[in-house]
Order: sequence, then C-alpha cells, then structure tokens
Amino acid sequence: DSLMAGLRASAASRASNPDELFSDLKTRLLFGDSPRYANLSPEFVSKMDAARAEAAYRSRFANAGDFTFVFTGSLDEARLEELVLGYIATLPGSSANEQARAARPAFPKGVTSGSIKAGIEPQSSVYVAFGGKAEIGEKDHELFGLFLMLLDIRLRESIREAVGGTYGISVNGSLQAYPEKRYQLDIEFGCAPGTEDALSAAVLAELDSIVRKGAD
Repeated sequence: DSLMAGLRASAASRASNPDELFSDLKTRLLFGDSPRYANLSPEFVSKMDAARAEAAYRSRFANAGDFTFVFTGSLDEARLEELVLGYIATLPGSSANEQARAARPAFPKGVTSGSIKAGIEPQSSVYVAFGGKAEIGEKDHELFGLFLMLLDIRLRESIREAVGGTYGISVNGSLQAYPEKRYQLDIEFGCAPGTEDALSAAVLAELDSIVRKGAD
C-alpha cells in the first residue's frame, strides 16, 4: 500500500513539472501509446496489478535452460565450478530456446512534431530525433560513438558558442543490432523563446554539412 501511495503521489506531481510534461511529449511522439514506454501517470498507476506483475516475473524466470551466465574478474575456477553446480545448475530449466523479438515501436515515419506551453520561466526546450533501420557492420558501434562525439563538438561550437543562442546542447544516440538493427540520434537544447525554429534549422544545417563534407 505504501508503495502504491508513493507512486500515485509521484504521478500526480509530474503534472505540474514542465520538464516531466516535455518528457511525456517526447514519449508520445516517439512511441505513441505503447505501454512499454509510458511515463508514470495516474492512469498508468491505476492499471498496475501486483498479482499480474508477479505472474509475469515468475514466468520469465521459470526456465533457465537458455540463460547465458558471464563471469569476469580474478576467479578461482574450482571454487566457481563448485558454486555453479550448487546454485545455477539447480535452477529449473528445459531444452526450450527462446528467441528475442522486437517489441519497440518502429521509429515514426516522416516528420512528427508537437509542442506544449508550461511553467513560468522564459525558457524553451527543443528536442530533435532521427531514427530507423540500419545496416550495422563490425566497426559501426565504435564509429557511431565517434560520430556522436564529433556532432556534440560541432554543435557546441556552432550553435552555443558561435551563435550564442542556447543554454546548453546535448547529443545522444544508440545503435542496436539485436533483435532488430536500428539506430536513433537524439539532440536536445534549451534556448530563449522565439529562437526555436532558427536554432533547429542551424542544427539541421550542421548535420547536413557533416553528411556532405564529412569530418574536418
């Protein structure tokens, strides 16, 4: 009861927090009404069912037959084998081998946008995202990480320092190879009200420059 009361209080408090409302908008634009990615809300809390949650948990751990265990560090192999035989080997399991399936909603096609007005501070927040399917090679995770670093530097120099229009800019992204090959690039910045469109255009121009000219 105390847990549910805390969740209800947290969900209710989010309704008056501009940052949380902005997070809700981003979630709706990216994932629609998918319950897997829903943020905390009074409606979401009201649908929580402890018995159903426990049943789901138990079903996922009922068969350890296809689990993969990884051990790292300085280990005594004899002692490790003893512990494995005493604990892991006794877990219930069968020969069934499950395969992961893509449960994440597809990245929205075309251009989707939305806006909210909340709070009293004269500050805007802008979020720009790209995503979709990707062909991923052996070195692409490393290259993608380098690209994120490059883009962060270029945007910080051209948008925040040169133009002087943002309160800070962040660049994040992910490259997923399994169970579905896909990528996502996330750019977010704060700015003065009225400069959102101009700065968004500057961000897109910087991305286009990297695509056409590469890194210099």
